[in-house]
Amino acid sequence: MLLPMKISLPEPFLTPSRALLLALAYFATGWLGLLLPNVGAHITLIWLPTGISVAALLGWGKYTWPGIYLGALLTNLSIGSPPALAATIAIGNTLGPLLVATLLTRTGFRPAFERQRDVGLFVAAAGLGMLLPASGGVASLVAAEQLPLAGAAFAWLTWWMGDTVGVLLAAPLVLSLIRGNWQSQQRSPVELLLWGSAACAIAWLAFIYHFSQLGGTLPLAFITLPMLAWAAVRFGIVGATVAGLGFSVTAAWGAANGSGAFAQADIHVGLTLLWCYMATTVITGLLITALQAERMQMEASLRASEEKLRGLYELSPLGIALTDSHGRFIEFNEAFRAICGYSEAELKALDYWELTPKRYQADEARQLAMLEQTGRYGPYEKEYRRKDGSLVTLELNGMTILGADGQHYIWSLVEDITERKRNQQQMEYLLAEQKAILDNDLIGIATAREQTIVWANPAMENILGYEPGELAGVPYRRHFVSDDAYENFNAEAAAILDAGGIYRTQVERVRKDGTSVWVDLSGTALRLETGESLWASVDITERVRLEHSMAQSEERMVLALAGADLGLWDLDVPSGRFTHNPRLAEMLGYRPGELPASAKGMRSLLHPDDATKYQEALSAHLRGKSSSVDIEFRLRHKEGPWIWVLSRGKIVGWDHNLQPLRMTGTHLDITARKDNEATLHKIASRVPGVVYQYLLRSDGSSCFPYASEAIRGIFRVGPEEVRDDDSVLEAIIHPDDVDALRAAIFTSAHDLSPWRHEYRLKFSDGSIRWLYGNSVPQREPDGSVLWHGFITDITDSKRADDELRIAAAAFESQEGMAVTDANDKILRVNQAFTRISGYSSSDVLGQAPQLLHADPDFTRLAFIRECTQRDGQWRGELLYQRKNGDCYPVLTAISAVHGQKGNVTHYVHTFIDITERKEAEELIRQLAFYDPLTGLPNRRLLLDRLQQALPASAHSKQHAALLFLDLDKFKLLNDTQGHDKGDLLLQQVATRLLDCVRKNDTVSRLGGDEFVLILEALDEEYANATAQAECVARKVLAALSQPFVLETLTWHCSASIGITLFHGEEETAQTLLKQADLAVYQAKNDGRNMQRLYIPEMQATLIKSS
Repeated sequence: MLLPMKISLPEPFLTPSRALLLALAYFATGWLGLLLPNVGAHITLIWLPTGISVAALLGWGKYTWPGIYLGALLTNLSIGSPPALAATIAIGNTLGPLLVATLLTRTGFRPAFERQRDVGLFVAAAGLGMLLPASGGVASLVAAEQLPLAGAAFAWLTWWMGDTVGVLLAAPLVLSLIRGNWQSQQRSPVELLLWGSAACAIAWLAFIYHFSQLGGTLPLAFITLPMLAWAAVRFGIVGATVAGLGFSVTAAWGAANGSGAFAQADIHVGLTLLWCYMATTVITGLLITALQAERMQMEASLRASEEKLRGLYELSPLGIALTDSHGRFIEFNEAFRAICGYSEAELKALDYWELTPKRYQADEARQLAMLEQTGRYGPYEKEYRRKDGSLVTLELNGMTILGADGQHYIWSLVEDITERKRNQQQMEYLLAEQKAILDNDLIGIATAREQTIVWANPAMENILGYEPGELAGVPYRRHFVSDDAYENFNAEAAAILDAGGIYRTQVERVRKDGTSVWVDLSGTALRLETGESLWASVDITERVRLEHSMAQSEERMVLALAGADLGLWDLDVPSGRFTHNPRLAEMLGYRPGELPASAKGMRSLLHPDDATKYQEALSAHLRGKSSSVDIEFRLRHKEGPWIWVLSRGKIVGWDHNLQPLRMTGTHLDITARKDNEATLHKIASRVPGVVYQYLLRSDGSSCFPYASEAIRGIFRVGPEEVRDDDSVLEAIIHPDDVDALRAAIFTSAHDLSPWRHEYRLKFSDGSIRWLYGNSVPQREPDGSVLWHGFITDITDSKRADDELRIAAAAFESQEGMAVTDANDKILRVNQAFTRISGYSSSDVLGQAPQLLHADPDFTRLAFIRECTQRDGQWRGELLYQRKNGDCYPVLTAISAVHGQKGNVTHYVHTFIDITERKEAEELIRQLAFYDPLTGLPNRRLLLDRLQQALPASAHSKQHAALLFLDLDKFKLLNDTQGHDKGDLLLQQVATRLLDCVRKNDTVSRLGGDEFVLILEALDEEYANATAQAECVARKVLAALSQPFVLETLTWHCSASIGITLFHGEEETAQTLLKQADLAVYQAKNDGRNMQRLYIPEMQATLIKSS
């Protein structure tokens, strides 16, 4: 962990005692060091007190610095230095360790030396910090005529190296002792004794022993390195520092006594080698310790991850099994064994096919084919035969993996859905709760005969805005927006109702007061002979509004992904000669003339995964099968990365045989757009169904320029298959729905009206899926029409309509329902209740609904019960908790059911999971008010906060300021380094701006390279407020002047800032922005990288100059 320099005052007794102890340690080690001076009486070979001082400042805090000064002063006085000289030298000896400790604290240094970064910071800080005592000490000696000027250079070097080596040798060891690290690396006494014996012997041979038979000492300093590595690996930081210190002291002792590798004839050479050895020894030990710590941390993380995955595997309620390519079970969890009913040994003796009844052979063949083609199978339903002979209904998913032995294996997820299937078939109690269902507060129900409403429940009256009893006798036509809508509705509904089916649609209805309401409408015939029908409605106005808002927000996001300059190219088809404009070369990082001049050479830059797609598109156009080439692919940039390119081209010249001669086109860098599409994919993954763009071209062809990954599950095609041409989808549109679908699309394109339509897909295996589409069109400059919207699979909803009559459809709707008795004990729940909450019917029968609440507030529950008993119903939002522990928000309604005597006999609890609606509201808010690149407030939110700041300033009588910031030479970065580097710069600029202001201030991105800051609650006096704003501006300029690291590029940036102050509502937001913009203009004219305060004369100067 970091050891920050504490700002609070030290403890009254602890800090003085530590300072005194530090002074004694400094004096003792300093006095010993000066016994063997190197230059004069004041400069020694190794100055260990500096290392002790740095460690004390880091471990005990900066308020121990008086101990350093006192120890340094006493040390210098003890060798006979004059008091003035001793005092000045002591100042430098104090400031040096303080600088080292400050640098380490501010750079995030960790004294445990568990990272290589910490070793580098420590060495760099030691070298920098010791410049102070060396420079100050030598200067003091020269000034006091204790040192001749001619020897100052060597004396300074000796002082600096002695102090630096002292920090490297002593500080890590003392820090370890202060932090108690010596206890964390306990090893056996035998190993310690063995290492100590070997180290002493090696040190004696390397630095003390005189090889007289060989003519003197041998350069054996390198043999100490294995012992250093042993100590660092086995004994940690303490071992490494003790070993480094011991070897260094022994080497110095040997050199001082004329033995060892460092006893050279030239004292300067000998000292330099000795210092290098000491520094290398300590740094090597610290690096080994850091590498060892990083490796151990990584191993611990891997072990934790493996344990977590194993826990999920063992505790999963789903069966998980691993089989080989022959179906033999290799591994499985307890849940899978329980599903099959076999023991572990029995299962491993069986294979997949022995559990599968023969009637599933055809289904198995289809799933195996899917597994071979896509690497995945399912989900699909089948049965296993258990050990006892019974059948269990399952839902299976799986995927193939490649084992370490090179063989293919299959992981399968198996869910027992027997209970779910049984619950789907149990409808015995439906009629018993029919009256309670009809009186619910969420689903409007009405009967009609001869296009006139006969009866309606309170929910239907509430949806259409009528008082109780008013709807009876009202013509059905009154609630439609137009005659055409009414006639179309009658025609569609009559055909289905006459056939005994259930008609379902989403339609706009007109309330009594004339306002509109969107409803999900279902209807069925009650008596064909009388023409009486029953209708159920759910208010979906809020959902439709959110869908429309989301479509608009996504449209703004996609349209905001701006393009860049075009690279032009020209291809001579017969010769393959390729020419281009300078922009295309610049796009790929080349200078004019460096790009290949042939089509073959350009293909060498093409990404291997895109080569086939590119060749197919080009060949199709050259053979006349397409009117142009319009394709996205990747090209390699000169510096190495891949650049996404949108290439468009067509043949513009033919020979007399109508063979292509010349082709021309453009390349557009869409790398930034691809990054944004990835973000859009993330957003789209949170929206149910397929989020898409559908393009209808002027020539009648169409495609999906963008489709989220959900298209695979609904249409069984990938986004890339329909990006340029969607003709592959024509084969799966249900033949009966083709004409209506085309008519709806062409009507929407002609009127530019929202497209909303239900239609079916029919796949080759005979399966049919119902879809509902909702999108908004816009006319493109080339005459084509582009829709933005989404498509959802409503098959389950349609199937529910086919299976149930209106009463059953009402109970088994998408809303969870529970019927309780008068004592609020649950008697019955529907399937939606189980699906949403995770509780089965057997889990909750006889229980109170309070078990659904995430955190029951009994006071509020009592209030809800009181309202229900008093008013007959209650409706509101609550927080429920699923059986698995997940919490989710719901819109719930509770209705009381009264018996013939007026007493309450039952309660009906109805609830809807509104998680998606809440997430959609948050997503829309984020897209509407924040810049997607930097996460800062956008122009809309900026203006809103500025409008609030104006009256707030008037009320508080305090000034506020608006700072308009424009980055200098931002276009140069985009043009020379690419928009990806520009985006990185904008993100880092946003981070630095936030660091320069208070939490209640506003930092926003106005657009491009422009940012705006709002500073509130400044001084009431104009002069003081101006000074405060200018201080922030200077802080911003200083922050932006620091280099920006943009991946491999280091970029220096500056900015021009315009400042305007306001005090109340005398100015508008737009006026303030214009004033600040004028001040920015003045700052740029004055030379950039500066700030200017707006004054009215700036407007006059601008008008005059223009």
